[in-house]
Amino acid sequence: MRDTKGHRATLDDFLTKVDYKTIDELRSCNDDERRRLIKQSLPQATISGVFAPSRSAENLVEHSGLICVDVDRKDNTHIDNFDTLITDVFSQMDEVAFAAHSVSGKGYFLIICPHLPL
Repeated sequence: MRDTKGHRATLDDFLTKVDYKTIDELRSCNDDERRRLIKQSLPQATISGVFAPSRSAENLVEHSGLICVDVDRKDNTHIDNFDTLITDVFSQMDEVAFAAHSVSGKGYFLIICPHLPL
């Protein structure tokens, strides 16, 4: 989160080289400060583009064509089927290239490709 320089990595590496032990620790932790520190220790990515020399809107070098979206339970208490959104909704949308539970386990992480053929 604080690293504005970062490094180049593939989307495949980001999505498949997952530290499940740390994610399990995060999901089972009840201490807010510890949860924040654990979450900050996990790898993060700017899915929508490559930035140089640092990560900021004016330093966008190349847009990936992808949009990253977080859907949080706390912001969507009106959704009755929140626990089954991947199956009920996201998997049915052609534009959703990837959908998973967020690292906290309380929401969803989506990668949208708005230009996928319908």
